[in-house]
Amino acid sequence: SMHSVTDSSGPSGRILSKTFFFPGFVAGTGGLLRERDILAQHERWQHDERSCRRLLLNELSLDAIPQSAADALWISVFTYESAALASWFTAMAEGDEPIICLVPQGKVLASIAEYLGRKSPLAPGDVVGLGALTIAVIPFLTQDDYDRLLSLCDLNLVRGEDSFVRAQWAAQPLLWHIYPQDDGIHMDKLRAFLVLYCGESSGAASQELKALRQFWEFWNLGEDCRELWHHLRPQLPGLREQARKWQQELAQMPDLAANLVSYHRQQQC
Repeated sequence: SMHSVTDSSGPSGRILSKTFFFPGFVAGTGGLLRERDILAQHERWQHDERSCRRLLLNELSLDAIPQSAADALWISVFTYESAALASWFTAMAEGDEPIICLVPQGKVLASIAEYLGRKSPLAPGDVVGLGALTIAVIPFLTQDDYDRLLSLCDLNLVRGEDSFVRAQWAAQPLLWHIYPQDDGIHMDKLRAFLVLYCGESSGAASQELKALRQFWEFWNLGEDCRELWHHLRPQLPGLREQARKWQQELAQMPDLAANLVSYHRQQQC
């Protein structure tokens, strides 16, 4: 949202006006950062998904992962540490479907190493198999490469603010690990976003969105996700349609930079 307050006088004695200009997801806010060609770029990556996945594996030097892994379920894991991680990894490992979890460098690697019973830390290039699950550690990526990773994954776990917004432009199902606050207010923020993201639904779609809401809540509260993952997994194709719909809704609004320019011009009148 945007609002102005009167500040102290400037050096020339003029009264200065301070404006708080906040990014947001609805009209009346500052909007979101969106490069001119980012949506078209996602379309290109997803149109040739298998080839783009194979290229990415090569670029990341993940030689231990066979090229056939391009047909597996891909999940990116960029989160804070969560007590839910062990139960979720167990659920994926015990399934019949091959799953590749691509984990950028970060604190969550300590939790994964503990889950695997490893005393030595995980590092980029490490590939660990656990039942149907393959965990691949990757380096911290440039913005463009991270956008490509988000575009090529069937589910993206993201955290904080920046990766959260980038995942929405990728139009793939996502799980938001919101930054925790001591008073628990972060859960109110998370639920408020879910109201926007999920909207009104009925019939089959409501089952998809119900599973998504529960997974978001369980993850952020550190609850056991083992059974819930088996409910969520079949819903991912429908959730991809929902993610594309949300991306297109956001794209109808002016982006943050355009809003800033427009606001500045209004002030000159």
